[in-house]
Amino acid sequence: MIVVTGNSYKFAQIQEFFPNAEQKKLDLIEIQSLDAQEIIRHKVDQARQVVSGELLVEDTSLICEGLNGLPGPFVKFFLQSVECQGIWQMAKNSGNTQAQAITTLGYCSSAGKIILAQGTIKGHIVEPRGTGHGWNALFQPEGAEMTYAEMPEGEHYQWNMRVKALQVLQKQLS
Repeated sequence: MIVVTGNSYKFAQIQEFFPNAEQKKLDLIEIQSLDAQEIIRHKVDQARQVVSGELLVEDTSLICEGLNGLPGPFVKFFLQSVECQGIWQMAKNSGNTQAQAITTLGYCSSAGKIILAQGTIKGHIVEPRGTGHGWNALFQPEGAEMTYAEMPEGEHYQWNMRVKALQVLQKQLS
């Protein structure tokens, strides 16, 4: 299976579930949509034009209830514009810091059959704490006492939405 991602951390997580996977970096155009499944299907279609055989793409969203679902799949752009502190301020000012981190996977078989899988972690947007990639410093999973950025590597695994999505996909493929 070819995993289309430029992120080595994401690829390492995927490889734990699919040890024979290979990474391919492609610049895929992300369509503007709040529908993660629509985004994933578009990514699969683009990747199929370049990759033959089995492939896997992913997209991760940060859904803030107080912001009517934003930043959602646009979280990367929010981080570039207002950074973690800005997302925290918007969520706090909304009066509702409840959030969900959602990873959507799109698997495409050699025959072209597409399977979608999602993993969700509920939590809260908090004042940024710790150091880490992307929005890890401002998301605290429900039941956890730390943000992703504060968690030791092993502990982060049990709260990971990508891991949950990969577990769902593995079941669907078996």
